[in-house]
Amino acid sequence: MPTTLDHETRVSSLRNVRAALCAAAIASVLSACAAHPEVVPASVALAADVSVASVWGAADNDVWIVGARNNECVIARWNGVTATEVAHPPCGWALAVHGTSASNVWVTTGGIDAPLRVLRWDGSAWSEAWSEPAPARTLRVIAATGPDDVWFAGGVSRTSSIGRPTTDRPWLLHWNGRAFEESPELDLRSTPTSSPSTSPSGLVARANGELWLNGTNREVWHHAPGAPLTEWQFISPRTSGLSTDTLVDVADGSVWATSVTFTEWDSATRTFAPSSAAPQAPAALGRGVALDRSNAWFSTSIGVGPEQCSTSGSAFSGIGRSCGPSMILPAIARWNGAAWSTTTMPADFASGRVVWREPTSGALWIVARGRVGRVQRSQLR
Repeated sequence: MPTTLDHETRVSSLRNVRAALCAAAIASVLSACAAHPEVVPASVALAADVSVASVWGAADNDVWIVGARNNECVIARWNGVTATEVAHPPCGWALAVHGTSASNVWVTTGGIDAPLRVLRWDGSAWSEAWSEPAPARTLRVIAATGPDDVWFAGGVSRTSSIGRPTTDRPWLLHWNGRAFEESPELDLRSTPTSSPSTSPSGLVARANGELWLNGTNREVWHHAPGAPLTEWQFISPRTSGLSTDTLVDVADGSVWATSVTFTEWDSATRTFAPSSAAPQAPAALGRGVALDRSNAWFSTSIGVGPEQCSTSGSAFSGIGRSCGPSMILPAIARWNGAAWSTTTMPADFASGRVVWREPTSGALWIVARGRVGRVQRSQLR
């Protein structure tokens, strides 16, 4: 019969084993975290009730930050030290900002019961350039090649069969330097029987009229120069070898489509093909900025720590076993022309997007869940 001493010995032994396992797990996590150093984006001082949607700048000390407060748009300007809200015409949520110079900046706004508006900064003041009274459409992305060639893309709002608002069927608005031109609703389908593409999440434009449109279903559409705006080519993820998450307008003139597979537009075959610019990324890539084949930064997330497994299912569906890292952290992935490196960020920057890079300092601007922060170039691996 076991004695009290035997029981206490076993308990003590189990505690020692558990402590050793915990120490090993902690050491593994610390080792993994050491391999992926963390950077905390410096906050850009804005009122606490402002939710940031987008950022674009003409220079390191001339950056526009747009968002909303209580269903009304907020437009702030960063001078390299502080951000100050700037007067503007009445508008709903600010959705996107983009420009080509300090005197040519554009913002799209809209929202619940708010007119869809396009605002323009001419170097001295904001003014309304275009508007639509009924909030039946959105304009969520902007691309521009010059002051007389600005493209806006969004979706047409509809009501679903159960009465809920939905957004689908892309459309485009174009400023040609003299007037605005609208495209019709675009019935973009990968096959004649498939569902139409929904509101776009990315847009790249070239001065000759060539366009690339990234749908929210991860598909890419290409518009050839000179073709009617109703004519688009579906770029199948299968034929191009990727499941596209985002389009990247590279400063050197190339166009990339990124997910786990890194691909580049091939004008000869008119498709995206695996690129020699970079091998497969360490994880699925999100929004990013790139100067050329040796300087690119993307938002991503990486797993760190020891692998953990769990089981799920039932006697009817069967039992499945899934394994993965103990922590998933938001991160910035950098390609330097030879290798990938990653720098993690705090968990509250999950779903963050690398939206802009300061041209001189190289600092990156990150938008995550309505927050905005800056990461100095020296802080990145």
